Amino acid sequence: MARRKRNTPLLDLAEGRRRRDAGMDAVDNSAEFQYAADRAVAQTARVFSSFVVDQVWQYVDGDYGVDKRAMGPAMLRAARAKLIEPSSDFRPTSQPKSHAQPRRIWISRIYEAPRAAGQG
Repeated sequence: MARRKRNTPLLDLAEGRRRRDAGMDAVDNSAEFQYAADRAVAQTARVFSSFVVDQVWQYVDGDYGVDKRAMGPAMLRAARAKLIEPSSDFRPTSQPKSHAQPRRIWISRIYEAPRAAGQG
């Protein structure tokens, strides 16, 4: 059996990228999903003053068989559109398969606080 040279990586860069991106072929890049994701981010930002991406998935209408990482580009589009802004704080994810991995807390810039009864 051949021995590995000292201080050489186990994977070359191309193989490492291929393994990292293996799950990304399930990402739906269709305009239909992008529109649904953008609407979901905007709706979440109106309802919550701060939130994590897990909460955004509750507002996605339609059934899209996508990897959860597919919401990342929608979050970045919303940040560029000044609907939300990233905070420096993190919260554990609610997805059991992610084992409480930290998720960035996003701050809404379009939050609509509920009105008290009798006002308005």
